[in-house]
Amino acid sequence: MHEPKVVMEEPQPLLPGASLSSLVAPAGTEKANAQVEAPLPAAQPQAVQSSQEEEDKDEKATIQVHKNRCFSCNKKVGLTGFKCRCGFIFCSAHRYSDKHDCTFDYKSAGRDAIAKANPTVVASKVQKI
Repeated sequence: MHEPKVVMEEPQPLLPGASLSSLVAPAGTEKANAQVEAPLPAAQPQAVQSSQEEEDKDEKATIQVHKNRCFSCNKKVGLTGFKCRCGFIFCSAHRYSDKHDCTFDYKSAGRDAIAKANPTVVASKVQKI
């Protein structure tokens, strides 16, 4: 009545040069070898890309766990901590952007602020007589 569920796991090759077909199927089954070799090249690049994307996300998603400590030196700051534009809290020694290697782009933020404050003025056309 109840058939046991069989979960097939693909074994990982032990050596980089080892083929999957030699590890999975016994010698002499050429049809099985042809079917097994086809999915292997397509599967490996996707796995490599996804692991690289996960590492990139981990690097970009840095958060400060302790909000009452300096992000740079881990010194307890309490109420005297300075919050930077990059989103982290720093002590008085690391409050300036050059002291803690700030990731906030001040140059582009300044450009945007100037562009908003000073809109381009276009003169109306003068009619010719």
